[in-house]
Amino acid sequence: MQHTAHSRKGFATGAVLAAEWILGKSGIFGMPDLIKDLTK
Repeated sequence: MQHTAHSRKGFATGAVLAAEWILGKSGIFGMPDLIKDLTK
């Protein structure tokens, strides 16, 4: 399996989304936690 990113925009968008999501939270989180909350 291979993955190629043609731009960094997707990475930047994901980083901003994660930063906004984690504001006000305390603890240790991973991407599955963010995805679970976003798909509720």
